[in-house]
Amino acid sequence: MSTIALLGAGCGLGIWLIVRAISARTSLSDVGDTLASPGRPALLPVASQRSVFEQRIVVQIVELLRSLGADPIRRSADLRVARKTVDQHVLSKLTMALVFGAVAGLLLALLGLGAGFVVLLAVGAALGGFLVPELILSSEAADARKAFRHAYGAYLDIVNVMLAAGSGPEAALHTAADSGGGWAFAEIRNALASARSSQRSIAEAFATLGEELGIIELTELSASISLTGSQGARIRSSLVAKADALRAQQIIETEGEADTATERMALPVGLLLLSFIAFLGYPAVVSIGNVGG
Repeated sequence: MSTIALLGAGCGLGIWLIVRAISARTSLSDVGDTLASPGRPALLPVASQRSVFEQRIVVQIVELLRSLGADPIRRSADLRVARKTVDQHVLSKLTMALVFGAVAGLLLALLGLGAGFVVLLAVGAALGGFLVPELILSSEAADARKAFRHAYGAYLDIVNVMLAAGSGPEAALHTAADSGGGWAFAEIRNALASARSSQRSIAEAFATLGEELGIIELTELSASISLTGSQGARIRSSLVAKADALRAQQIIETEGEADTATERMALPVGLLLLSFIAFLGYPAVVSIGNVGG
């Protein structure tokens, strides 16, 4: 009975963490009202007891993972491109571990299994839940990079149009970044603004952004931009070639995904066909059986 109570408490704690994480998000209307309030001095945010408690838990878990050789910082590029923080990732791992472990243990305990066996399987389920956010992060990062590459291809096309119209390379890069919306164009604009404010070259800014997001195409763009100092006449042909290569790669990926989806549909279509044949043939088989009887 005590095992069931502990597992139920763990399940309740995990559900409470999920609910609190969802309800803790600040609405856009509140942010807009705060920014629109005139004549009020800026106040430093006061950390709540819950946020302090969560921060302490995150620090302890991060230290534990580092000691085990699984530092979450190693996935900084995936977290960056998925627009998540290390704290959010670690808290999601902890929440999933609590929910998986508590639910699995509670169900096994209700089946009447031994306490030791229940605890062992609950710990295994908790470890599995602890790893689930890693898989989710990999999937989200892959989707985000794919979306960025699509926007990046459009960005290169706009840059090529600006260069063909007679704009300079730097002006074309800035104008093209200002012409698009979405988070991908926002990242490019921020990189260009950072380069301008910190007196860095645009090539260095794109190289840094490519390393942060884990997108090699941005690093290649940085190498192409660096040619403008000595070979400015070749920058447009280089960008056109990169845009064409990126578009061809996207077409190949799209065709591959379509072929994969077609292959996945073969089994359901086959089962549907067999079911339809069985549906048509069943009355005849029953009639033959009745005549023979």
